[in-house]
Amino acid sequence: MSRFTLLAAVVVGALAFLAMIAATVIWMTIPERIIYQESSAVQTPPFDVEVKQHGRSYFVTAGQKKTLDRITDGTPTVWFSSLAVAVLAILVGAAARLRLPHKN
Repeated sequence: MSRFTLLAAVVVGALAFLAMIAATVIWMTIPERIIYQESSAVQTPPFDVEVKQHGRSYFVTAGQKKTLDRITDGTPTVWFSSLAVAVLAILVGAAARLRLPHKN
């Protein structure tokens, strides 16, 4: 049972770490692309939502703003939840490792 627990803890910890990496990559790339490549410098009917970035105004669509808000608000939740799962997986894995029979 301890071997299965150890293996499960390793898999869960690795998945949590991958979720942290994915959230970080999304947080670093998608808002930059939306604001600097897909936005408008002037307000037009489709680009009517103002976003400030480094003191400059950019105009994005309502859908793009929703995506930006979801990434901005969701990234810390995903990142720190995944960190908690990874730490818990490390602790469970360590406890399972301690319960394994000692080999000489």
